[in-house]
Amino acid sequence: MKKLRVKAKETEMNIKKLRVKMKSARTAWREDKTNSKLKKVYKKWKKELASAKEKKARMGSEKVAGEKANSGKKGSESRASKNSMKSRKRKNRNQTNDEGAPPSKRKESSLKISTNKSPSARITHTSENKQTSQENSKLKVFVSNLNFKIDENGIRKMFDKCGKITEVTWLEDKEEDGFKKFQGCAYVTFSDQEGARRATERKEFRHMGRDVRVEYSRDKTAPMSTVQEGAVSCFVGNIPFDTKAENLKDWTGGREAGVKKVYIPKDKKTGNKKGYAFVEFESTEKLRSFLTKNGNNFLGRRVRLRPKPPKTRR
Repeated sequence: MKKLRVKAKETEMNIKKLRVKMKSARTAWREDKTNSKLKKVYKKWKKELASAKEKKARMGSEKVAGEKANSGKKGSESRASKNSMKSRKRKNRNQTNDEGAPPSKRKESSLKISTNKSPSARITHTSENKQTSQENSKLKVFVSNLNFKIDENGIRKMFDKCGKITEVTWLEDKEEDGFKKFQGCAYVTFSDQEGARRATERKEFRHMGRDVRVEYSRDKTAPMSTVQEGAVSCFVGNIPFDTKAENLKDWTGGREAGVKKVYIPKDKKTGNKKGYAFVEFESTEKLRSFLTKNGNNFLGRRVRLRPKPPKTRR
């Protein structure tokens, strides 16, 4: 079993390396699809990645079979131990009946205590799981509005001063030709909470010609519960630079969806669009229904929606 675990770790590391190589080869080939050599390199890494994944699946099935065999052995041993315990109890009962003494109450009390402890132990275990899940959520950040040409090494260099990165997860969609297309955003997981905090403090910065945004990773349905009564505006992030207000208005649903205004900010110095927009609705209910589109595809990019808090009257 130990050998299988070591091999599984090695294959997992190999899969990560092959995935990075395949992605870099794919981006290079997409920039110049007429180059047959780049296509061959991309297919080569893709094939090796598929074979590595198959190897991992085979090892997983072998591990499951070994665990079943071990569990069968343990089951037979536990049955034998139970039978021996029963025989001992019978002997003790016979001895107590012969001597005329009542059975010991200490054993019964010990059994009751052990059974009473089990539910409380489960409760503490679930609370610990909740704490760990909350801690893990503070390790992951969501990075949006990325350039399509960026790779994993580029993202790691972007946050190298923040802390150690353990994992980078790309958001991709399948195209008609079978290839996956990068959506311009990713999840970055740090080894500690301090690294994630430093990354989120940057909030918005310029990188490879785009205004990159960083925030803590949240659930897809999280914005629904955070909409305050009276809120009517929404932030729309990770949209293409060439997005027109008319296109975005059509995607939101226009007048039928209660859209009043669409505003796409521009850079004051260059006049270029920043890659995000603000949409104003007629009511809070219309805004809530629109937020269900969070994470949907718009012109090849996965959109990030966040409601704006209502304006306070002075």
